Amino acid sequence: MLKKIGIVIVGTFLMGSSFGLCLMSGLGADSMSVLCMGTSIQLQMSVGVVSFGISLIMVVVTLFIDRKQFHVGTFISLIMISIAIDMVMKLSLPESLLIRFIILIVAIVVIGFSSALVASANLGKGPYDALIYGLEKKTGVSLVYWRYGIEAIFLVCGYLVGGVFGIGTILSLLLVGPIIDYSRKILKKVPFLNEEKVQKESTK
Repeated sequence: MLKKIGIVIVGTFLMGSSFGLCLMSGLGADSMSVLCMGTSIQLQMSVGVVSFGISLIMVVVTLFIDRKQFHVGTFISLIMISIAIDMVMKLSLPESLLIRFIILIVAIVVIGFSSALVASANLGKGPYDALIYGLEKKTGVSLVYWRYGIEAIFLVCGYLVGGVFGIGTILSLLLVGPIIDYSRKILKKVPFLNEEKVQKESTK
């Protein structure tokens, strides 16, 4: 259990740091980050605090929909991502557009990898994923539709309140999913992350 908690902590910190780098690049980020950025501008609060608040709202909503979606990893994610975002947002990036674009690409890759890493610990879904899985179970409507619907709402609301929509937003939408799938395949080959599976197979 402690090893799994450690994996979740590292994974969510990497994820939050990458969200922050996407925002710092000024080239756009995922839809929820766009919403957090815009809301933070309007409320004069840090992006990390806003991220925590929005995620907490999703957790509360999911509690009324399907409590089985939660585990300790859900709450670690809630805290660590917010902390990591604010830590990274204190940094300053070079003014070079090329360097910012490279940082953006690296950050998107890390978001996908870290998402797969957290999932490999099997300690619960993050607030956003818990919500859409809960909605799917409650309504019978595919999570694909829920995901795109909520992404669209976040993006529109984020843009309206001052969030930055850009190439990073489009790349996040197109690349994060495939990167998660590819990372899962790689992580399945890592013995350290699959000790339980190896032990079960050895006892057969």
